[in-house]
Order: sequence, then structure tokens, then C-alpha cells
Amino acid sequence: MKANYNFLLAILMLLITQISFAQVQSVSGVVTDQNGVPIPGVNVTVKNNKTGTQTDLDGKFKITASQNQVLVFSFLGMKTKEVTVKSSVLNLNLEDDAKELNDVVVTSIGIKKKKDEITNSFTVISAKEMGEAANPNAIRSLAGKVAGLQINNVSNGVNGNTSIKLRTPLSFTTAGNALIVIDGIVSSSTILASMPTSMLESVNVIKGVQGAAIYGELGVNGVIVVTTKRSLKGEKVNVDFNSSVDFESISFVPKKQLKYGQGWSGAYDAVENGGWGLPFDGVIRNVGLIQPDGSQLQAVYSPIDDNLKQYYKTGSIIQNGLSIRIGNEHSYLNFNADNQLREFVVKGDKYKRSNFLLKAGVTSGRWTFDGQFNYRVSKTSQANSERTLMQLQQAAANVPIGLFDNGGGESGWTIYYNNPFWVRDNNRFNEDSDYFNTAATINFSVNKNIGLKYVGGINLTNTKQLSTANQFTPLDQDVIDVGSIGQTYSFYQNLNSNRNYYGDLMANINYSLSKNLKLNAVVGQNMRKSDQNIVSQGGQNLEIEGWYNISNVLNPDSPGQLRNTVTMSHSTAQFYDITLANKDYLFFNLTGRYEQTSKLNIGNRDYFYPSFGVSFVPTKLKDLSAKKISDLKLYANYSMVGSTEALNQYDIIDFSQLGSGFPYSGTGNSFVNRYYQVNPNIKPEFYTTGEFGFVLGAFNNRITLDGAAYLTITKDAISNISTSNTSGLLGFVDNVGEIKTRGIDASLGFIPIKTQSCLWTTYLTFSTYKNEV
Repeated sequence: MKANYNFLLAILMLLITQISFAQVQSVSGVVTDQNGVPIPGVNVTVKNNKTGTQTDLDGKFKITASQNQVLVFSFLGMKTKEVTVKSSVLNLNLEDDAKELNDVVVTSIGIKKKKDEITNSFTVISAKEMGEAANPNAIRSLAGKVAGLQINNVSNGVNGNTSIKLRTPLSFTTAGNALIVIDGIVSSSTILASMPTSMLESVNVIKGVQGAAIYGELGVNGVIVVTTKRSLKGEKVNVDFNSSVDFESISFVPKKQLKYGQGWSGAYDAVENGGWGLPFDGVIRNVGLIQPDGSQLQAVYSPIDDNLKQYYKTGSIIQNGLSIRIGNEHSYLNFNADNQLREFVVKGDKYKRSNFLLKAGVTSGRWTFDGQFNYRVSKTSQANSERTLMQLQQAAANVPIGLFDNGGGESGWTIYYNNPFWVRDNNRFNEDSDYFNTAATINFSVNKNIGLKYVGGINLTNTKQLSTANQFTPLDQDVIDVGSIGQTYSFYQNLNSNRNYYGDLMANINYSLSKNLKLNAVVGQNMRKSDQNIVSQGGQNLEIEGWYNISNVLNPDSPGQLRNTVTMSHSTAQFYDITLANKDYLFFNLTGRYEQTSKLNIGNRDYFYPSFGVSFVPTKLKDLSAKKISDLKLYANYSMVGSTEALNQYDIIDFSQLGSGFPYSGTGNSFVNRYYQVNPNIKPEFYTTGEFGFVLGAFNNRITLDGAAYLTITKDAISNISTSNTSGLLGFVDNVGEIKTRGIDASLGFIPIKTQSCLWTTYLTFSTYKNEV
């Protein structure tokens, strides 16, 4: 009996051991992607249990679990996978999740976040939307797609400048343009406008100041975050070629009254610039000045609708682009080349641009390297006259403007200005520009929770501008005595060199504080440096006709009218961006930046500004599909940003400037005090903003609606103060006032047709604001 008892006891102990092992055991393995590459940082949790861990740098994990329990593997951008524990060794791979990837956007300083955890107003525009209609200007392709975004032409011409404003300017004196960031490096609207849309992957328009606060004063007017294309994972070789031809013409011109013709006070005059002569009667009359061959133009005295259009022609834009992408799981190489030739609606005005972008990256162990080189060369030739449209408007409705395109300076339709066609051909502006940009991104994984990142870039722009005017002296003495036509030779050239450095050194920290609470933080240091060198020279009258060179100028301008300027500015900053995520429905964000700038005096040049925001996604907490609501997010934020953008470098320094008109004869220079001075103890402007908004998707996101309301208060606003003439100053710049801005913007999108072969998407945007000084 005793032997049987011992045998039964041994069997029982063995069963208990087996049961214990079945209940608790150590499970380990490796998590990889579809290409077999280990994935660090994958969340591994026991379903319905608080137990959890993450994979290390080699994709390895180790967790305690029992037989038949379920392990949940999740990672940003990949499909979540659940696996039942059957043994102590578990290896698996995760697949890309297209929907999850679409929910991830690139925000400030290159931080990737899910849309739900962003606590400010933003809009993401895909490459497909950007490329619609093959718009030759990437900036203009944004028009109409973002509520509160204003795209305006600020200068006309074949290569006119475009302004980008989000919501409303917050200052008396700044231009209020949004910051442009391309692949993590601060850039400019000129560079973005010159990039073909085929080079772009996506554009994130950050409208809220809270989302841009981490960029400091550069981002006070919002940020346009641009991401260029790179090779996709596993993409061997991909070659794309695109070509497009666009034609452009004048849409409309200022309207004129069509009852009275050339002249004044009811009297006809063939050389006047007014349109209030005799009523139109259909009689053939002389019009304009005597032509170069001695003839006199005649035309029916009747109104010509939109006769200003005769000055213009049909323009064309030809674009060709080539893209080559090569990549695998460890490296990639991208090359993009684009060429654009534009012949403007003004005869002789041309713009030619070539753009080359080379990007490459490699991953090796804990290191990831990304680099790019961008080169752009452009040539512009255009008429150099800011008054052409004004002069055309002065032509009465009966003037057949197109007949005066005959090459004669005094052969126009009035004695008060030169023939606009002659001015077009003889007053020219030419610009050659070279742009170089090199940038690098280096990532190093310290461990599964901490990573280091450096993003830096230097861009150089060299521009040569040449402005020339041919001489013209009227032969008719009556024209000389009465009119204002005629001009002398002139030659001016401007050499402008800009060099800008921008760099961020950051530490990325990711921790799971508990089962439901996660911490994502970025702590970093920023440095910016800008150098500019401008040399101008020129004058009037040439010794040898037609040779435009400074050595051929008989009357060079005095030094006070020309420039040889060198400016340098420097700023540093320390910043942080902290996000706390409670499951996937509640998010808190906190940012801060401590800025130092060389523009201000000691005592005012260091300043700190914070921001915080919260985002709540009730649809992740409770299923609202029964109410036809697909997505719903509510968010609010408060932010403060300081700025010295209203000041130029050296403004606070009391220096002399060259005087003009002295000496009256002989050589030498005179120096005078500055006519405009700045308070040496001036402080930065501060913008305090509160914002509330929502994002709503209904009927499986066939209908989307997002809106935001905001209030911004600008304190210590910088402006020019009028001064007494007895002070010797024309103005004094100081902190003078406060601006209060209230605004609302909203966007409604709907998809009336969505099939495998057809997708129709429509957007309606609305924005309004009110400034109070």
C-alpha cells in the first residue's frame, strides 16, 4: 500500500507541475515585417491582462503567459495581430496597414503622429490631390483645398511671387506669410513654388499656432509641412515620366464706359489719355501719334469691348518630369528631374526652370541615414514696367491698341507716356538664379524607448538681376513741349547671395507608463543662422550705345543710392513636445520653447513660451455607427508664441547712413543720422491664442465636416510711431499696442460617387475673421 501511495503521489506531483507550467510560462520570439526585417518597439500584451512589453532593437521580445492565452502585437502603421500561445517560442511578421498609414501625418519638426492625437487645426493634402490638373505652381495647387488658406499673387509677371497666408496676419508690420518646411528643413515659398507636384508626397497645412509653436517665431503664422517622395518598402525600380502643356490667356480686364471716346470735356483729341470726348458716332477719325513711317493711323470712332486685351497674347507652359525610385528593405534612392518653359501672355516674357532632386537613405543596425541634394536653376526675362496696366487703362475705348505694336517709341496713342509696346521691348529685366540645398537626417536607436535624431540643412541662393532701358528722344518738338515721353539709357545690376543654416538635434522618448497610458516626448535644441550679401551698382547714360556694363556708364549713381550690404543673424532655442495618450481616445499635448535671438539687446533677447492642447475621440470610446457617425474628434488648445519678425538685424543699433546731395561738387561722402530709429529696449511681440475645433465623419466618411473657432491677442505689437519734425526723425519703432483677432474656419467634404472605377470628391471651405486694434 505504501508503494502504491508513493506512486500515486508522484503522479499527482507531476500533474501539478504540468498544470503549473500550462498556467504560467515564458514566451519569447522575434517580430519582423513582411520582408523579414526585425521591428523594434512593437507592443506585446496579454489580451485582457495588464501584462505587456515591447520588442528590442533586434525585434526580440519575452513575456510571461500561459497556454491558450492570446498575445496582441501592435505597431504604428501595421495591422494588429492576435496569436494564441501554444509553445514557449513564437515568431511572427506584421503586415502594413494602409488605413493606419493614412492616419499618420508628419507634423512639426518631422514628428509623426496619428491624426487623432493632434490637438490643433490642420489639413493634409495628398500627392494625388496636389497633382490634379498638373498645376505648374505647387503653391497654387493648394488653392481652394484648405479653409482659411489664402493664396494671392503679390507681383505680376512671368515669374510672379505668391503669398501664403493662413487665417489672418497677427502683426501691424509683418507680411504674415506661413512658414514653409520641406523634409524637415525650413525653406521658402519661392522654392516650393518651383517644385513640380510630381516630386511631392504630401502637404500638411498646420493652421493652429499651437501646432506650430515648436518652430518659434518662424511658425507664428502657421506652417506648411511638405514631404517629398521616396521609394516604398520593397519597391525595386519605379520609373515615372510626365509631360503637360497648358495655355493661358487674359481672363478679364478693367471695364470702361462705352459711350464717349478719346478726349476730354466732350471734345475729341487723337493724342489725349482721357475717354470723355465726343459721343461715339461711327465716323472714321485719326487716332494716336504720327507713325515712324510718317503715316497717320485711322479707325472707326466706335467702342471696342475689352480693347486692353489686344496688348496680350496667348501664353503657354510646357512641363516635363522624370522620376526614378529604387529601393529595398534597407535602402532607397530617388532621383527627380523637372523642366518648365513658360512663355507669358506678354510678348517676349519668358521663364525657364530646371529642378533636380536626389534623395537617398540607408538603414544599418541602430543607424538610419537620409540625405538629399536639390539644385534649381532658373532664368527670367520680362518687361520692366510697373505702370503698363495703368497706362493701358488710360486708352479710350475707341483706341485699337493692337495697331500700335510697331516698334516706335513716340508712335503710341498719347503724348503723356511712351508707347507701351515700345516699353515692353526696350525696358527689360533679366534674372538668373541658382539654388542649392543639401540636407541630412541621422537617427540612432539607443534602445527600444529612446532614439536620437539630427536634422540639418544648408541652402544657398545666388541671384543676378539686370535692369536695362534704351534711350529714346522724340523728334517732334511739339511732343517734347507738351508731353512726357522719352527716356535716357540706364543700367543697374544687383548681386544677391543668401546662405541659411537650420539644424535640430532631438531625443525621442517613448514609454508605456501603464496598460492604458503612453508617453511620447521630443526634447531638442535648434540653431538658425542666416547670412546675406547684396551688391548693387548702376547709373544712367551710356558712352557706347547698347553695351550694358558698369564701365560704360557715364553717370553712376552716388554711393547713397546704391548698396553693398552684409547682414548676419543668429538664433538658438531649446524645445520640447510631450504627448500623453490614454488608450486611443484621449490625448494631451504640451510644448515649450526657450528662444535666444541676436536681434535684441541683452535682457530682452531670451524669452520662453508654452502651449498645451487636448484631443478627445468619443467614437473610439463608444461605437456611434448606429447613428451613422464614422469618426468624431473634439480638440482645444492654448498657446503663446513670441516673435521678433517685425525687426531687421541691427535695427536696435544707432548707426549712421550715407547722405545724398553732398558734396555738391567734387568727391567724397557725407554721413547723417538714421531717419528711422528703433527703441534699443524693444521687446518681442507675443501672440496668445485659444482654439476649439471638431472633426466629424459621417456615413463611412462619405461626408466630412471640420471647423475651428479661435481668439488671438497680440501684445506689445511693434509698429512705427509718427514723430515731430523737430526731432530730426521721420519715425520711431516701438511696442505700441494690442490686436485682438476672432475667427472661424470650416470645411465640408462629400463623396457623391465612390466606385472602383470612379471617385468624385468635393470640398467647400469657409473662413472669416475680425481684427480689433
